[in-house]
Amino acid sequence: MQDKYLIVGLGNPGRKYSKTRHNCGFLILDQLADDAREKFKKSKFQSEICDLVLERNSAILAKPQTFMNNSGLAVSELCRFYKIELSNFLVIYDDTDLPFGKIRLRPQGSAGGHNGMKSIISHLGTKDFARLRIGIGGEYAKENMADYVLSSFSKNENAKLDEIKTQAIITIRNFISIGIDKTMNLINTEEKTN
Repeated sequence: MQDKYLIVGLGNPGRKYSKTRHNCGFLILDQLADDAREKFKKSKFQSEICDLVLERNSAILAKPQTFMNNSGLAVSELCRFYKIELSNFLVIYDDTDLPFGKIRLRPQGSAGGHNGMKSIISHLGTKDFARLRIGIGGEYAKENMADYVLSSFSKNENAKLDEIKTQAIITIRNFISIGIDKTMNLINTEEKTN
């Protein structure tokens, strides 16, 4: 074992929200746990967590159960308890500014209007942590953004979800095994050749 990583997927708890666009982070971590034949369990940190070994490192997958707008409450507790270095911390979330299916890995940045990210930045007191943005498109009127992100994926989108989850999981594994800079270079190179 080497470093310890915290991989947080954002979403809203409960069956009502389980298949919605806003729950991309949960969906990707669920797939990652399923692939490893592991289960999430409730924790005292207002999150469901799953302990895994990824790329020979210890990884804690976490799904905050505080509802999206208060994600920072759970994340700050997890970071403090597990003494996670910010360089080993990654947040996965939906992004309406990216076309559906596009993914972007960045080492830091603003919340970009995402309430879950606003909460995390506020509670951690920094924007300097990695984030994996999952494009969900923006084919909606701006005043209906809440309705859009809380709606289910379309039939066509659902058909592509497995491919998106696979791509995201490869990115997570690369983030752990080769670091963020090399992983970003890989993603950028793939986009140029596609």
